[in-house]
Amino acid sequence: MSVAAVTASMSAAAPGTGVDRGPALTILATFLLGAMAITDLITFTQGALFLVGGVSGVALYHASFGFTGGWRRMVMERRSAALRAQMLMVGIAAIVMIPLVTEGRIFGQILVGASGPIGVSVALGAAMFGFGMQLGGGCGSGTLFAVGGGSARMLVTLFFFILGSLLATAHLPWWLTLPNIGEYSLGANLGAFGGLAVTLAGLAAVAFLVARIEIARHGSLEKTRAVGAQRLDRLLHGPWPLIWGAFALAAVNIATLLLSGHPWSITFAFGLWGAKAAQALGVAVETWQFWTWPGQ
Repeated sequence: MSVAAVTASMSAAAPGTGVDRGPALTILATFLLGAMAITDLITFTQGALFLVGGVSGVALYHASFGFTGGWRRMVMERRSAALRAQMLMVGIAAIVMIPLVTEGRIFGQILVGASGPIGVSVALGAAMFGFGMQLGGGCGSGTLFAVGGGSARMLVTLFFFILGSLLATAHLPWWLTLPNIGEYSLGANLGAFGGLAVTLAGLAAVAFLVARIEIARHGSLEKTRAVGAQRLDRLLHGPWPLIWGAFALAAVNIATLLLSGHPWSITFAFGLWGAKAAQALGVAVETWQFWTWPGQ
């Protein structure tokens, strides 16, 4: 379908939907033209991934689906809706992705997971990331959808996210020399069924625990946003219920795996953007050990 056809179709459907047609049509046309240009200059896969990225942005923004905020609400207010939505999202994705990654190939596409050695570097890195998310007010996805939504304050967080990621690529090899027990994959070590069973059991346990904590504090679970009769209106301009965001983001992750051969990875882009910017300023980042590894 051409950009003009999509624009005309959307214009006809716009009355009564509450959509500001001008910006919506401009963004849609930009994404379609961008996908076509990327397909022509690089590959169809990259063009398709560009569109998948656009869909993920819509889902994150309309559902306000960050990760930091959910953990903060649980700790500060004992409200668990966002955390339970995160467990649902991971569970949906796992049902499809663990068997696929365990198999290692589909339709000729090689599929790999995002795994690394479990050890001191993971523990310290997780703590640093957690502190940084709370201080900055957003994780990788939360920062991006907040900036996309017009938050100038989050531009500061994004800048330091990129800078920190770039610095991490400079000394990551050293971190990997710290004590660790090596890589461990549930699918590879327990098989697709065993890995999926353990994953779903763990996610269900977390969801049950946080729900019980919320009920103990407030007497009942917080009611999520209701979906009324105007579902098309809500779909187009939000806000989405968290469950919609969970399903949409799981679908985005699955699509990314099928198209690129590896899972969705937001923060890797920050290091890449920082490396491109540093390279433009004359820093020879391409000689850093991290950027010489085959996957990079």
